[in-house]
This record gives sequence, structure tokens and C-alpha cells, in this order.
Amino acid sequence: MRLFISLILIHGFLSSSSAVAQNKAARCHEYSHFLKTLNVKFQERLLGRGIDGTHAVIELFVSKEGTWTILQTRIFQSGTKWACIIDAGRSWGSGPSGRETQPEL
Repeated sequence: MRLFISLILIHGFLSSSSAVAQNKAARCHEYSHFLKTLNVKFQERLLGRGIDGTHAVIELFVSKEGTWTILQTRIFQSGTKWACIIDAGRSWGSGPSGRETQPEL
């Protein structure tokens, strides 16, 4: 839980960067598109979710191979779910209670 809160705080910091904001625009799509891609192409499954300061849903998806993706999703009154990739990477490890990995440097 502490890790997920840290990710949300990092997201808030990164969201204020104009370079990140410009890059996010190119990495947005309908939520269902991302779910299918993360599941089929990367075998990533939802690990946790929370609500950020803008009332958007932040979700962390992780695979057994260690790939990970953080999505920010907004749900509009029409029911449309629009998601943006906040970040993605590899070598995810959950520590002593789960699968441990060492990042490749």
C-alpha cells in the first residue's frame, strides 16, 4: 500500500511537467483498448488502484515477467472511459512478500 501511495505522489509530481503532459497526449486511448493490449500483449494484470487529486483513477498493472504499466483513467458522464499511460517499465518486484526482481542497470 505504501508503494502504491508513493506511485500516486510521483504521478502528481510528473503531471506538473509540461514535457510529460505533452507526451501523455500521444499515449491516450479508450480504456478498453489498454485493457486488451496489457492483457494480451504483455500479460499484465491489475495489481492495485486509487484515486488521484484530480479524481482520476490510477491503476498499476504488472506481469509475472516483471513488466508494469501505470494508467490514469477519467470516466466521463457519458460513461466513456479515457485512459493515458503515465509510465511503464520492466523489472517490477514486489519485495519479500512476493516475486523479487533485481533491476537491470
